[in-house]
Amino acid sequence: MFVRHRQIDSQSRTKNFMQSARRFYIYILTNGPLAVILYVGTTGDLRRRVWQHKNKPVGFTARYNLTRLIYFECFV
Repeated sequence: MFVRHRQIDSQSRTKNFMQSARRFYIYILTNGPLAVILYVGTTGDLRRRVWQHKNKPVGFTARYNLTRLIYFECFV
């Protein structure tokens, strides 16, 4: 059995990689304007994760009331 390999030029390869690559975010939460406590996290869905932090009844972020997103950066 022979398998034919399709030649893919470098532009197509880069385009396919970029379409299939997931985005990841690093973010920092704090508990107020004085920034007493900082929390650093990573996620693939920033909007959902920040919502979870704000609505989570227990845990580190709930204990210290970490609800203010002060920084995030996206990585591919």
